[in-house]
Amino acid sequence: MTLEIARLLRTLGTDQPDIDQAAQELLAMSDGVTLGVLIGSLTPDQARSTLRSAVDRLLSHSSSPET
Repeated sequence: MTLEIARLLRTLGTDQPDIDQAAQELLAMSDGVTLGVLIGSLTPDQARSTLRSAVDRLLSHSSSPET
């Protein structure tokens, strides 16, 4: 699963220095929000928003200026 997530991140155009690590983090976050939905501490919309924000941060890294 991590390899597929890394492939998708590359396809989307992120320039994260360690895409494999970013993929592992997204997978772990996905597992966490899934559990949150199952036990009722998160709504499905909150889970989606959390994952979308994480992906957006990864993708915006590629367009952020170096300081």
